[in-house]
Amino acid sequence: MSRMTSLLLGLRSRGGGPRWLGALVLVVVLLTLGWLGAQAAPLLRAAVLPAPTEREQVDDAARLQRFAEALAAHGSQVNGRSLFFVPPRPRPPRQDVVVDTTPREPPKPTRYGGPAITAMVNNQVWFNDGQRVRLGESGRGVKIVSMNAPWSARIEWQGVEFDVDLFQRDSVVTRPVLGQGSTLLAPQDAAPATSPAQPPSSEPPAQPSPAASPSGPASPAADPGAPPDDPAHDPDPDPEPDDPSDEPHNDPAAPPAPEPEAS
Repeated sequence: MSRMTSLLLGLRSRGGGPRWLGALVLVVVLLTLGWLGAQAAPLLRAAVLPAPTEREQVDDAARLQRFAEALAAHGSQVNGRSLFFVPPRPRPPRQDVVVDTTPREPPKPTRYGGPAITAMVNNQVWFNDGQRVRLGESGRGVKIVSMNAPWSARIEWQGVEFDVDLFQRDSVVTRPVLGQGSTLLAPQDAAPATSPAQPPSSEPPAQPSPAASPSGPASPAADPGAPPDDPAHDPDPDPEPDDPSDEPHNDPAAPPAPEPEAS
């Protein structure tokens, strides 16, 4: 290196060339050596690396075994699934059930459901469950508010007052009230009701059928709408109804008429 440098410097001094020519050649040579070293480094590193050992070969065999098992599992999934099977939708998340723990008052009863009354004695109400409760006092679930002996009592049961009957007043003592104008017994001497007079009909009366002879066949009845056979013979007219005002009226309240004395 020193010899080449001295040679270049000697040429410059002898020839009288430019001074920077030797420096330029030196830079080019250094760059070329650096590039060659960079390219040769991987080759030198690969040359000094050791050969693969048995441990590395065992690792490769284990990786191949795991790959074969995973491939078989994926193949089973594909082969075991039908092409026409539509997987179901995932279930929605379960919602928490909110339980209302607020205490609520039970509804009040609308009909009496306590013990029945069996008797009322000395301001006491006897029940069929054996208890006897005095007026104004409370028993097992009942309280006597008022009494209307021996018919009914006002009892408080489950916070509600009810009128509980012992006897029905109408069915024991009194009789049902009759309507206006009605009587229990019909008058014995009441005159029979007369039917109103019927107005004369404008239609001609039906012709009576002639009497059949004993030996001959019976003649058919005459048609009411057909004209009579004998125009000269007219049927007798219907008797006129009597005037109801002419009939004597018997008053049940009037005294009976005196009978005529015998001669």
